[in-house]
Amino acid sequence: MSRYGMTERPSVVTAASVLLYIFAAIGILGGLILLGSGTTTTGLGAVVTLLLLGLSVAYLVFATMILNGSNGARITTIVLLSISIVLNLVDLDDDALISIGLGLLVIGLLAWNRDAQEYFRTNRSAVRSRRRPQRGGLERGKGGFVLAFLLLPVGLYALYVVSPYAQAIYISLTDWTGLTADQTFIGFDNYARLWEDEQFWVALRNNGILLVVVPAVTVMLGLFFASMLNVGRRGKSGIGGVRGAGVYKVVYFFPQVLSVAIVGVLFKYVFAPTEAGGIVNGMLNWVGLDALATPWLGDPAFAFWCVVVVMIWSFVGFYVVLFSAAMQSIPKDIYEAALLDGSNRYTTFRHVTLPLVWDTVQVGWVYLAIQAMDGFALVHVMLGISGGPSRAGDVLGVALYRAAFNRYRFGYASAIGVVLLLLTLLVAVLFLRAARRERVELQ
Repeated sequence: MSRYGMTERPSVVTAASVLLYIFAAIGILGGLILLGSGTTTTGLGAVVTLLLLGLSVAYLVFATMILNGSNGARITTIVLLSISIVLNLVDLDDDALISIGLGLLVIGLLAWNRDAQEYFRTNRSAVRSRRRPQRGGLERGKGGFVLAFLLLPVGLYALYVVSPYAQAIYISLTDWTGLTADQTFIGFDNYARLWEDEQFWVALRNNGILLVVVPAVTVMLGLFFASMLNVGRRGKSGIGGVRGAGVYKVVYFFPQVLSVAIVGVLFKYVFAPTEAGGIVNGMLNWVGLDALATPWLGDPAFAFWCVVVVMIWSFVGFYVVLFSAAMQSIPKDIYEAALLDGSNRYTTFRHVTLPLVWDTVQVGWVYLAIQAMDGFALVHVMLGISGGPSRAGDVLGVALYRAAFNRYRFGYASAIGVVLLLLTLLVAVLFLRAARRERVELQ
């Protein structure tokens, strides 16, 4: 039994709540002064001010809940204060030092003081049923231990990942050129221009083609080659891979060793015109099919599809190795039993191999979809910043780059980036839901 009852409260908890009240009052007063001055009625200043007021009100509520022994409010307050401290370290001035000092003091009182921990633990246990067995001392203290280790990573994640996303969204609502510090808040004008921009729809269509064709063809080829390399041979010795499977795996994986820039430059010469020594046209001329020779990357009808072929070629090897690793975990006894039952290769693959490696296929499919939504590097290297002849091979990544660094319209480019972000998240969620099926496990 704790030396504290349900209503007995340590002085450190009261002190932390009082400091939190002061912290919230300062925030509310500062926010009201900023709003009253009229300097932050629009733009990012207004957003920051409203967030400051909302957070300050939340601190008032959390302080009251902490006085009543709410452990959830205590943890939430510690996390929010930690993020605030990390953000204040970026712009270190007198106000930031005061905020950092108050925040550290409240965190110290709530997180590392034994009296406070005992108070919250006792109240939490009293509110809950006593059906759970008493936990050991190490388990009781693991919450603060884990929280202490999470503070820095969560703060860094908020600073270097969440913050840039928020800044990009705000920039998309301005007319920033990227060359000066002047930004004018224009609302959703950039998104309205996107809707009326025909080239944006061309790039979006090409991204849609990449999204459908590249994952489908890559996964099918990866599964076929992986199946041949692991269970493609049937003989008296049992089930195994085709001869030379080890060599084939190295050959298939070789494109992963090359950087995207090297792959792009290499295939730029492969699809070059005959006069420039293009390999494809040279082979067509060698077999007597001169009429089929064409400047592949200079023809709007073929330029984008050349990029699609190269993208599939560069991706297949990795997924062959990935699917091979999943297939190697399947016991050979299952394949031998299927062979004794008279199933052919297709039936065995459909009813045995694919269900057992479906989790890996699902992950690979989503990853491929995200890669296909990009496509920037290969298009930029093979077709240039314009997206090829008549911009027929343009994609959203290249359109974003062109708007930002060629036309210096960073606000418009950020709007394209926000659209690309939302589409990528939507595609990932849809692919995960569409590929969801009952998991098959080996007993």
